[in-house]
Amino acid sequence: MKIRFLVPVIAMVVAIGCSPTTSPSVEKPPTSKPLPAAAPNAEVPIKLHHDGFVYGGFAKEGTQTFVVKVSGQADGEGTETKKVKPSTNGTILIERSRDGALAAVGTDTVKIDDKGASVVGVSIGKLSAPSLELPADLAIGKTWKLEYNIKTDTETIKNAGTYKVVGDGPVSVPAGKFTARKVTLIGTIETSKGRGKVTSTFYFVKNMGAVKSETTITFNGQAPQTFVLELKK
Repeated sequence: MKIRFLVPVIAMVVAIGCSPTTSPSVEKPPTSKPLPAAAPNAEVPIKLHHDGFVYGGFAKEGTQTFVVKVSGQADGEGTETKKVKPSTNGTILIERSRDGALAAVGTDTVKIDDKGASVVGVSIGKLSAPSLELPADLAIGKTWKLEYNIKTDTETIKNAGTYKVVGDGPVSVPAGKFTARKVTLIGTIETSKGRGKVTSTFYFVKNMGAVKSETTITFNGQAPQTFVLELKK
């Protein structure tokens, strides 16, 4: 089975299958379309321009390219494309599709409402309940819970943990140097592979989303697995 991640936040926590024992062949980097340097999407009500919307990078449609680093594998490149799907009930939906080295992650749908940004659907399986990815308020010290299951064709993946906003600081990625809001996650994951511990760090930049994320998953009795995403363009 392939490693499968939900990216970026509900994201790095994820759905992991069995890791391949050899490095995959290097894929041709997908063609990317830079995010437009435009004002927040006019279709989004002003009341929804909260921290979760801004730091999540949902204000702009377009495609971002990431360098993908998985332990034991050659580095690759993948893209994530955001597209707004207007709703009529005072909320909006954002569809995130992925290609290249992130293609196995599939597509997910994020709902933006007054509570924040929540993942409400994933293409790799059935989500047990909406999962809050980023709350409306990302003040330093803020915490919120992660708890969801994903049922795929072959197994049920269980994730639980706690996010915490720890502060602002510099971050350097191939796309440049930024000031980011740092969010950590400490939790657990349970799959057919067993039960394990998850630690993640995300670096969110206003109107760009997570420009970098680092996740380590350690299944009981096994060596740690690391997964890193860095924004390239």
